[in-house]
Amino acid sequence: MTSTKNRIRSSHVISLPNMAPFAGVIFLIVCFYAINTRFKSSPIGNVALEELPYCSGSGCMPENAEAVIGLDTDGHYSFSVSGPIFQSITIQKVAANQSVIFSSLQRSKLNHIYYLDADIRALPAILEGQSSSQSSLLIRKQHPLGEKQLLECLLISKKVIQTLVHKPSYVALLINAETSAPKVMHLIDLLQTQGINRFNLKLQDAP
Repeated sequence: MTSTKNRIRSSHVISLPNMAPFAGVIFLIVCFYAINTRFKSSPIGNVALEELPYCSGSGCMPENAEAVIGLDTDGHYSFSVSGPIFQSITIQKVAANQSVIFSSLQRSKLNHIYYLDADIRALPAILEGQSSSQSSLLIRKQHPLGEKQLLECLLISKKVIQTLVHKPSYVALLINAETSAPKVMHLIDLLQTQGINRFNLKLQDAP
């Protein structure tokens, strides 16, 4: 009777395979995708950042507060600062120098613009017409960001970052690969006139 019960019990034992090798393979796959996946981020200039190669060599600047100057194939500039607070304060200071006054609603919208690519004197009209993308685009084409305001934004942003977080800021150039060399060299010459000789070059791959 005892042997019969033992046989019945033994017939219900289920043998499971060793899952350790499978767990190791799954772990390696997860690590591979975690390292190589690049999530889409907010645009920071008039050149698509998502198409940029990742720079990780010794020539890259340390990760820190960064002012980004965009230059497209038409020679149009854009400006942004890492951190919406830094960028908003910078734009408001440059606007004050141009006697441009923002309403409270417009100031709140400043925290939500990705980058500046138009003359600051036209910015209030752009902020008012944010619901109409076509009108905003037309204003940007008619009143592009000029070199003088670009340099003013750059210099003021460095002071804003230094004052608020007591850290140096770095300059990045976001350049389309099809932009002509004279336009790029002209931008570099502009920066050198302000004593800026070090920058992180982010080159967009040509399609």
